[in-house]
Amino acid sequence: MPTRSVLLTIFACCLVCVAAFAADSKPSVKSVNTTPEGLSEKVAAVLDKAGHNIQTGEGDLVTVWFAKLTGIPADFEPGFYVKYPFEDGQLIGAIHVPKGSKFTDFRGQELQPGTYTLRYGQQPMDGNHIGTSETADFLLALPAKVDQDPAKIKMKDSLNQKSADAAGSTHPAILSLLPEAESKDAKLTHDEDNDFWIFEAGVPAEIGGKKNQKVPVKIVVVGQSAV
Repeated sequence: MPTRSVLLTIFACCLVCVAAFAADSKPSVKSVNTTPEGLSEKVAAVLDKAGHNIQTGEGDLVTVWFAKLTGIPADFEPGFYVKYPFEDGQLIGAIHVPKGSKFTDFRGQELQPGTYTLRYGQQPMDGNHIGTSETADFLLALPAKVDQDPAKIKMKDSLNQKSADAAGSTHPAILSLLPEAESKDAKLTHDEDNDFWIFEAGVPAEIGGKKNQKVPVKIVVVGQSAV
């Protein structure tokens, strides 16, 4: 029969193994210099060449690229629900979901492997959406094959339908934008209360006519609404 000291040693080794596994499972982010496949030449031309690859202990989760934005107003002031200086239908970037990834949107809808554009949108402040997010700000994923022009999509119905096609459902594929974005450096943070992993970064932009600026964003990349 094992002695008490041997049992304690085995128990301690198990704790170390569990801690190591948990650390390996935490998402991490690294820079990449490859451009996503599947984008039109027009869309690819407005993207920043530097991408951000997000990984978990199981491998690549998703890679994000941001568009180089223009026309961002310098005098924008966040409101109660709207926190970002973007316009409905504006191209914000692109994502690539690799094979084997289990990447889901903020509603838990799984996105199939492939490349998607990301456009800004605002969810309605109605009874169907109250309590689903801290803000009205979202990014909508659209299949790259049906979104080939970087110009703003003005028809909201078209924007929502194309995004719903990305999720294979009747609801757009959405990524939540959280308030109080400050960091312009790419990093991942963890919201323990909601169990969100949040990607923070700066979107390259021309703000108030000044070039080489950045708009900080906070995007939920792991986790979903409880409502």
